[in-house]
Amino acid sequence: MEKETQDKILESFQQIKNLCSKADKDQKETTFAGIADLIISEAKKIKDISNSEKTAKEKFSVPDFSSFRFLLVEDNQVNIMVAEAFLKKTGVTVEISNNGLDAVEKIKASEASGNFYHIVFMDMQMPVMNGPEAIKAIRNMNSEYAKKLKIVAMTGTVLDAEITNIRKTDINGYITKPISANILYNVCSEILSEYRTITPVQNSVEKKQEENKQESKKNIEIPSPSSAAAYPDFSSKKVLVVDDNKLNVEILNLMLKKTGAYFEDAFDGEEALVKFLKSDEFFYDMILMDIQMPKMDGNQCAWRIRNSERKDAELPIIAISANAFQEDKDKSLNSGINFHMSKPVNMKALHEKMNELFMGNV
Repeated sequence: MEKETQDKILESFQQIKNLCSKADKDQKETTFAGIADLIISEAKKIKDISNSEKTAKEKFSVPDFSSFRFLLVEDNQVNIMVAEAFLKKTGVTVEISNNGLDAVEKIKASEASGNFYHIVFMDMQMPVMNGPEAIKAIRNMNSEYAKKLKIVAMTGTVLDAEITNIRKTDINGYITKPISANILYNVCSEILSEYRTITPVQNSVEKKQEENKQESKKNIEIPSPSSAAAYPDFSSKKVLVVDDNKLNVEILNLMLKKTGAYFEDAFDGEEALVKFLKSDEFFYDMILMDIQMPKMDGNQCAWRIRNSERKDAELPIIAISANAFQEDKDKSLNSGINFHMSKPVNMKALHEKMNELFMGNV
């Protein structure tokens, strides 16, 4: 029990003791029924205090962000230590940058390596390049990833006018200092939950396929001569991306675009199975499959595909999951999946494994 709670309970019983002492001196003015009423009243207060304490603990439950990567941009070492300590409790991978210019370079490098950030926490007042300047530089990068990257401003101001100016810098949220763990977790959860959009299977699959085809054709970038050697050429391949988290889907799409591959998306195992079974045989060359999904998980979907009577039922399937234990990998392999990769996905490792499977070397 917290010390503050103990003090309140002692104070309550002290009031009862004082009233009892008064009753001994003057029984005419203070009845024992009144003492009993006070005891009941104070007991209820103690119960309310205990319940409030329990509720407060429940509110501060630590979420699981172990499959995500955050960039913390801050020049104050104390603020870094506080924020990093709170974030590491969630299992998230945290990288540190001490100014806006370095943050911009780290974001460019993250896209080049495929180790994408899911959220960037940006301090507003820093040397070399401040927060607003860095945010503007990020949004002006010739990159779909940078334009959609979630950025949370961190500020010591509480003035409405300054908060309004911060909101104009194309951010996705803000938190004030000193940072509260509960507020930090809530902001992260809210931003990450925006991506969790499930597409109902009963929608017209054919219509969605056509829409996705048109959209992906627009998004495919032709590699420049300087970058062509950095990525494998999968321009003749068609890949089905399956994940219920829209952010993960977008990241995988970005990785596939580097190779020139054609891709379509499904947001749960059931939708993926419908897409596969309704497509022409050998239409898809590979499936990138999340494991934990609603309606039908990745292992069930893979098993159904392998046990279908289609000639292309043995197409390569790569599991991409936050589950990294050996028993999880064994379960995936037993369901017919070719290879199990853990999130967050490294783009180079993914490209290499895809190439091996396409070449039939695995």
